[in-house]
Amino acid sequence: MSGKGWIAVRADCTLEKSFLEIAKAVRDDIKCFNALRKEKRDGRLFSLAITDDELTVSRATRVPDNRGHRGKSLVPDPNFEDDCLTICCEGAAIVAKRQDEEKLVVVPRWNKATLACDLVVDDQPLPLSHVSQELLEPFLFDFES
Repeated sequence: MSGKGWIAVRADCTLEKSFLEIAKAVRDDIKCFNALRKEKRDGRLFSLAITDDELTVSRATRVPDNRGHRGKSLVPDPNFEDDCLTICCEGAAIVAKRQDEEKLVVVPRWNKATLACDLVVDDQPLPLSHVSQELLEPFLFDFES
């Protein structure tokens, strides 16, 4: 990468940009999970609420709606309102909490050797797909334990 290429990537290595990338990956993974056959997801569904600096994943239920899936929309399930995954920007990090307990801290860090913006967890750079897995797997698949 030369010239403007690395400069643009470096300029985008920000907390806000990294949060947006994580939010998109989580949204895509939630959509993929909800599309699984019912028995593969143990009947569970999840909804997602995203603001500029916070993302919340909740157990969901379908309610009648003329615009949604087969006439139904996903909304947070009131039976599980105390159990949600919240991902937000705190200081210089992206922090994931479940029931107010910190589960994962992600820090965007410029890597001069690779000219890339790394997502660092426990001092280890992880690809975006692995960050999403670390965030979601314990929440989506805790019925397997």
